[in-house]
Amino acid sequence: MGLPTGQYDSSGAYAVEGKHSTKGDFRLLPQAGFRLSGPGYFRTMGMGLLRGRDFTSADVYGRPPVAIVSEALAQKTFPGEDPIGHRIQWGLDLPLRWATIVGVVSDIRQYSPASTLDPQIYMPLRQHPYRANEAQIVLRTSGNPEPLIPIVRETVRSVRPDVATKFTTMEASVSDSIAAPRFRTTLVSIFATIALLLAAAGMYAVMSYTTAQRSSEFAVRLALGAEVKGIVRLVIGGAARLVSMGIALGLAFGVATNRIIATMLTGINTHDVITYAGVLLAMLPAILVAAAVPAIRAAYVDPIGALRTD
Repeated sequence: MGLPTGQYDSSGAYAVEGKHSTKGDFRLLPQAGFRLSGPGYFRTMGMGLLRGRDFTSADVYGRPPVAIVSEALAQKTFPGEDPIGHRIQWGLDLPLRWATIVGVVSDIRQYSPASTLDPQIYMPLRQHPYRANEAQIVLRTSGNPEPLIPIVRETVRSVRPDVATKFTTMEASVSDSIAAPRFRTTLVSIFATIALLLAAAGMYAVMSYTTAQRSSEFAVRLALGAEVKGIVRLVIGGAARLVSMGIALGLAFGVATNRIIATMLTGINTHDVITYAGVLLAMLPAILVAAAVPAIRAAYVDPIGALRTD
């Protein structure tokens, strides 16, 4: 029970003998996730056994309860000491029982690739006193897992033909767990692309209009000996001032809304300087190219024709 990114989950308070009181308000106790597993589960999942031992076939109901804790729980509750041998109690089963910690395993992101490394408590599946409506079996293969499905299905049917089976891969389960963030990321990317195109189109339109309005000025400058690069520099300079104002306003708006964005997108924090720098590097060339086209057009205006038109 409690595979990473799976549909079943359980969590609650726990207490360590000699460290926490079990007679007070349980809401004041530390919290952890509760998992049930069998021998070999950690090795199959690629979770390292950092200290102690794994569960064995001898860890069954009626024998002294044992537990394995995650590295996050060990660091939080047993800083600077060995958790092996301590007794721990949690609210998965009633009546509450003290279980001896026999091992420590590496942390795992339980809910999605973006979730934190929360404390976890593992107990042997066969020491759990209640019946469940399903059992979850984890298989590990070095190749494509799809060809194994018919073999496993026939193996289960040979033991219990009345048991229904459902198969998935860990990759598919992880993909499903990030479906919502992936959709939001795609949506934000589409809107960001549209915003970039609108910004470039807007800059082109503004600069085209302003350079057309100043065609007589540019004609006079050219007639008095101004160089083409000087006209281009003049127009680009005006565009750069507009871009600077837009950047300042955009940064202010981004800082004001970064907490909302951080809750929607994985890997974005409230002070993500790299993301801001990346946005600027993507925006500046597109906007300056959009401004450069009217600038070059203005530099090659016909002075005689422009003055005759006026």
